[in-house]
Amino acid sequence: EMEHNVLANPFWGIKGGYKVRVCWVVLQRVPRWEARLPDALRADVERDCAAGTGEFRNFPNYSVYGQNDGNGGLDMHMTVRQTHLASQLATSYVLQHEAVFRRMLGPRAPEPAPDEPGDRLRRWGA
Repeated sequence: EMEHNVLANPFWGIKGGYKVRVCWVVLQRVPRWEARLPDALRADVERDCAAGTGEFRNFPNYSVYGQNDGNGGLDMHMTVRQTHLASQLATSYVLQHEAVFRRMLGPRAPEPAPDEPGDRLRRWGA
């Protein structure tokens, strides 16, 4: 959890000059979590990650470029097992860091004042 200063970005109509809190979640393998997987699934994950091939070869950071279709493309097609495994890992992150997520998702801070009608169009020269 970090606080960042927002910089003005006239192109997107962002005024800047205020702070936002960001909770960064980095996906990575968690050996203690993997140790609790069913034996056959754990063996599949370990084998595929070690070999760099197979269904779980990039777990948990699946490629958006040809993960499963074998011929590239920008479509991310995940198998049911890949999806379930990634969702269970993400759930464990949230449960392990529940206090941080509750703090981040709790009552919202006041939002910056909205733009006046036409501000964005004037910035774009319309």
